[in-house]
Amino acid sequence: MKIIGGTTSGVAHQLVRQHLALDGETMFYESVKAAYKAGKVRVGLPALGLGTRVTIEANGLTSLKAVFLSDSERQKLAELSKIDAKITKSK
Repeated sequence: MKIIGGTTSGVAHQLVRQHLALDGETMFYESVKAAYKAGKVRVGLPALGLGTRVTIEANGLTSLKAVFLSDSERQKLAELSKIDAKITKSK
């Protein structure tokens, strides 16, 4: 099963996020970040001028966790992805 994070919206989503929030960060951020570092998550950056939503693509349970990431957590993963891209480009 493959789900692209960020497709869920509405009141139910917000209520679940509020319930799971822990010090402004969802309990899933560290797990998704670890999966990213292991190469199991892809971070999709928006094209210039076409919005700011960062998409997170993963498989299995990680894809479900990605749905509940906040915009700020998605931005953190985007910054990590940009740093990794710069390191790869400089090699």
